Amino acid sequence: MLSCVTATTTSRALLGGVNELQPISWSLLHSSEIALYLALGLAAGAAGIVYIRSLHAAEDLFAGRAGGRLGASLARLPPQIRAGIGGLAVGLAALLAPRVLGTGIESMNAALAGELAFSALVLAFAFKLFATAATLGSGSPGGSFFPAVFLGAMFGGAFGRAAHRLLPAITSTTGAYAAVGMGALAAGATAAPLTGVMMMFELTGNYQIVLPLLVACGAAAALVNGLLGGSIYSLSARRRGVRAHIEEPLRDLSVAQAFERTPSIAHGAGAAEVARALENDGHAALPVVDERGFVVGLLQRRAVAAEPGQTAGELARSESVVLLLPDDDLAQALHRLSESGTLEAVVVENPEEPRPLGILTRDGILDAWRPRPN
Repeated sequence: MLSCVTATTTSRALLGGVNELQPISWSLLHSSEIALYLALGLAAGAAGIVYIRSLHAAEDLFAGRAGGRLGASLARLPPQIRAGIGGLAVGLAALLAPRVLGTGIESMNAALAGELAFSALVLAFAFKLFATAATLGSGSPGGSFFPAVFLGAMFGGAFGRAAHRLLPAITSTTGAYAAVGMGALAAGATAAPLTGVMMMFELTGNYQIVLPLLVACGAAAALVNGLLGGSIYSLSARRRGVRAHIEEPLRDLSVAQAFERTPSIAHGAGAAEVARALENDGHAALPVVDERGFVVGLLQRRAVAAEPGQTAGELARSESVVLLLPDDDLAQALHRLSESGTLEAVVVENPEEPRPLGILTRDGILDAWRPRPN
């Protein structure tokens, strides 16, 4: 929130708060027009799927996973040469459709103003899709979010042109469909409907347009998430072997399912007793207790090896000992271990009277999370 406020205040102070996008006016001409926005949302979701698939196909081509001999030849080239070929492809596309170059603010404003013909909108959509895939697929740096916004403007504008030609009595201006298309396709590609809604509401400053935005963005995000199972970001992470939402299954597991029951050792125990306890028990650490049986520290095997000949209380680590309850989930336990920078935590029955039950280790969390073989 502080970053957003600071950035907005600074930009408005320097630029005067001028919005680069064309303002639009929208009003619901007929209640049945909402069905058209629902159709736009579903169509924009399908376009978002095409967008995501195009990026992945281009990545596979340049990586040699597709395209036969062409893909194999591209994969053998140095990365900078592949990026140059991607740039060459964008340049050739720009000779036919110059609107693909740059951020496309001018083209989006033209779409919002209803100044572009149906053929120009379709052409700009197709060539921008090709140029973005060539750029990102070849390994050149660039984002995927703003191209989705541009594609949404072109797609929504073309949809609005077709809808107005078929149903002129109940449809709004082409610019309104372009604005909703911008939010819908971005929401579909990112599987984040509220992102599309809030973005276009802020950019247009028109509260009334929130109604069609909610319908279209929700439909687009639902379609992409339902058919692909994730956003352009999560799908790309999976393709690179990154496991998303690793903490989700940990929230379904409790500390009781992962901790090891260990004996305790009195804080006054001598060196011989400490060595015997660790040798017989085999655990990496043992809880150290006082006369009441409450935890006062954690005795780690590596500490005994480093400082032999001392009592358990002298060897025990008493500061930053993590205490957990059996009902705590493993995601919370792992977070607390990471915060404290330790490998073990003491599991107790009651934090008010911390009598130890055993030890939870990071290895124990991993063993509980790892799927068991059938």
